[in-house]
Amino acid sequence: MAVFGVPFVSEDDGATDARRSCRAALQMVHQLCKFNHYRQQRGEVEKFEIGLGLNTGKVISGNIGSEKRMVRKHALFLTAFFTCRNDPFM
Repeated sequence: MAVFGVPFVSEDDGATDARRSCRAALQMVHQLCKFNHYRQQRGEVEKFEIGLGLNTGKVISGNIGSEKRMVRKHALFLTAFFTCRNDPFM
């Protein structure tokens, strides 16, 4: 999972962070297509696939009680929840 705008949100209230996350997702898909094409040229038939979920929202992020614990608001969990539930539709 990638998080954009943490610890500091962009000056335009997160719009730049949202655009960066979209660009990163598109770049991941593009690079995976190139990788699969390279594998196909080498005679490998099985393709790698990924699922991506994007969501925006305010989060609370930081160390609470220990460096190993992170507290994040529901926006991140909501994205993870829907990404996992989307598998049957892929």
